[in-house]
Amino acid sequence: MELTNIGVPTRTLNALHKKRLYTVADILEFSPRKYRFFGSIKQLSECIPDEFVAVKAIQIQVQMKFMNGKKKPYLSFRFQSEQGQYFFVTMFDRVFHHEKFLENNGKEVVVCGRFKMTEFGPSFDEITDFFPADSYKPFVSPVYSNVKGVSDDKLNELRQRFYEMQPEIVEKPVRERSGLDLMPYQMALYRLHHPQNFEQVSKAKERLLF
Repeated sequence: MELTNIGVPTRTLNALHKKRLYTVADILEFSPRKYRFFGSIKQLSECIPDEFVAVKAIQIQVQMKFMNGKKKPYLSFRFQSEQGQYFFVTMFDRVFHHEKFLENNGKEVVVCGRFKMTEFGPSFDEITDFFPADSYKPFVSPVYSNVKGVSDDKLNELRQRFYEMQPEIVEKPVRERSGLDLMPYQMALYRLHHPQNFEQVSKAKERLLF
């Protein structure tokens, strides 16, 4: 199904077309370029620079700020680790989730991202997400090639919308013809973008070859 037929805004369409993404299937089969694994929670003192890790901390504050001479805002977070050490997070995307992030002030969360040591002390960038401390579980996070003009949040929104639009008619003939015990097509599309482990990634990619 063509994206032009289902109400995708023209500006978004133009950006997607530059990546040769023209149909619902193109969006759903647009594979991550790599995956990152976030395992057990680490102490801040155990983190190694440039390592992608999960750290438990209390969110002290989040502020919307602007770079000198720049109109585009960013979010500045301050956290306190379990060991009492403060660290900072700067986020340039998801700025419009500011109100939602404010709700975490004073709460214990798990910060998932790349650990850095700066002249101002410990910090994190390339933030994957923040999770409530009592619900965190190790997970696999997909990383996508940049689609200029379309945020990761927007692409994820489109994928969520399109999952139910894939025809079931392709399912049985493909599976019977292959002779393999393949993951269902719709499940493969979902697990490609939302895997729980690397085995699911492998099985999803295997199914999409047929």
